Amino acid sequence: TQPIVEAPRERLGALVFGHFDVPHGGAALVGITADVTARIAIRAAAIVGPHVGGYAGGVFAFLVHRYRPYVEAGVPIFASNGARYGIRGAAGLEYDLDRHLALVLEAGVEHTFNTEMDVEATTFVPAVGVVGRL
Repeated sequence: TQPIVEAPRERLGALVFGHFDVPHGGAALVGITADVTARIAIRAAAIVGPHVGGYAGGVFAFLVHRYRPYVEAGVPIFASNGARYGIRGAAGLEYDLDRHLALVLEAGVEHTFNTEMDVEATTFVPAVGVVGRL
């Protein structure tokens, strides 16, 4: 018999992540993702939580198999007594359950450039999520 060869994963998908800023609470990111190449993807999401906003970022995967360790860089912008903007860097692991569904775990750091007086500018923000592909 012939071995079963699974097709490559789909390039376009939707994502739902939970970002957990321990001292300040958490937020959900709901958005889209697109593989530009086998190793590079772009993400865009709405931030939904105590403060609303948006996120745009890019991902570089070191491996392109079922287990995909990666690094990510992005720009979060959210409203909290005015517009706040920053940068995010993260290291993560995406585990493809199949070509349509993946689980994600990240350890990230965010720095807000124009933070409010009582909020730390740099925080550790881990994330967990799911990516569903078409």
